Amino acid sequence: MVAGSLNTALKNVQTGPGFECRPRNRAETGRLSTHAEGLAIDIAGFELANGSTLRVKPQGEAAPDPTLAAIRKAACGWFTTILGPGSDPDHVDHLHVDVQQHGSSDRYRICQ
Repeated sequence: MVAGSLNTALKNVQTGPGFECRPRNRAETGRLSTHAEGLAIDIAGFELANGSTLRVKPQGEAAPDPTLAAIRKAACGWFTTILGPGSDPDHVDHLHVDVQQHGSSDRYRICQ
């Protein structure tokens, strides 16, 4: 998707925490985060072969990159939860992706 949209190869995915034992959204109490179960990872950006970086958080007043929007939409086919800028204040600068099953069906998705 990156190569087709931006005419350069993907070099690296910049990630945040994978496994991190804590409650959801770093709350004091409550249900464990999917990070605590090893089912989630956060993505901050994508390093490109041409030396540039496609960041999840838009820079300044810039509109989100259409390539990032396409990556985010495509992720909904692979992951059960995708949260990012615009979904809530805790995900303003990264994409949270996880594979936790919601309810009784493995087909239910939270894509925000």
